[in-house]
Amino acid sequence: MLRIALSCLPLNLAEYHGVFITHCRSMCPVATLSRSSHSLRNSFKACINGNNTGWVPLEELYPTESDEAQGHSSAYVENKRRINTVNQLMYVARKGLRCQVFDCHLWHELYDRSLDLAPEFTPRQWVELLHIYKRIKMRHTGLLDLVTRELLYRLDSLQLEDLSKLALCFGWHGYCHRDMFSRIADVVITRLTRTRMEEVPEEGSNEVTDESESTNIAMSKITSYTHLLGAFATCDHGHKELFEAVAVELIQLLKSKEMLIPPGFLAKVFASYARFGYRHVPLFDALSKEMLTAKIPIEQLSRIEHMVKSLDYNNEILNAVFAYRLGNSVQAG
Repeated sequence: MLRIALSCLPLNLAEYHGVFITHCRSMCPVATLSRSSHSLRNSFKACINGNNTGWVPLEELYPTESDEAQGHSSAYVENKRRINTVNQLMYVARKGLRCQVFDCHLWHELYDRSLDLAPEFTPRQWVELLHIYKRIKMRHTGLLDLVTRELLYRLDSLQLEDLSKLALCFGWHGYCHRDMFSRIADVVITRLTRTRMEEVPEEGSNEVTDESESTNIAMSKITSYTHLLGAFATCDHGHKELFEAVAVELIQLLKSKEMLIPPGFLAKVFASYARFGYRHVPLFDALSKEMLTAKIPIEQLSRIEHMVKSLDYNNEILNAVFAYRLGNSVQAG
């Protein structure tokens, strides 16, 4: 059985000949003969001899067709085994991520195939594919250009989580497309404004909302807004109107549910506002209350102290946290 570990994968399995030269870290291409002496196939193994950890069957990365073994012609089978739809491409991409296939050849071929299938992608599929490339640590400017071209004027169909992931991916790649970030900001601001205008308190409402589900929704929004602000800060794309609108929403979310905010999120929000010198006292007050129970590393806490001082922000709770945590740290040192 042909197996791979972090290997090159051609998208047409019917023709798997020749040795691909890869540039992937710690991997060596090794040509091996299959049981059919006339058929040369590729196998890749770790440069450390005997290290087979994490090897997976090559065919597990591809959608299977139940009728492949039912007497169809080789041309029919070849067509079935080739990636012909966006769903098949996404299947391979998800499998590549799950199996941690870091080899650049696979991801370059997936990009090439996405060019051919571009008209069939939905906006959410573009975001998911780009996010997979980020998670597998594959930087691909061509894909970023393609996603920008396909999504720049289709952002209205994306949810907050998708917009956040899109901005996060662009920030991670260092691909700071000004028009894209401006469009993302416009969409988020418009939605927040519309939502607030449509909110009408219902007196005496007997509607019961599942507390855990409501908390999960609130946490998901906080996560999305945190990543969104962080991406704008990473790309140095100041947008005060967006930061003001998101601040109001974050305050409401923090007040509405009792939940533990990840320490990294608190630091990231402070850092995002400090990056542009935005001093939003109500938001900082709400974040300061969360700092009482947050287990923030000393080094990160010290950076937050420096940031709030640079913004000329003063809060008794935060001052007490700094004095206790950082003071004890100095004494311990």
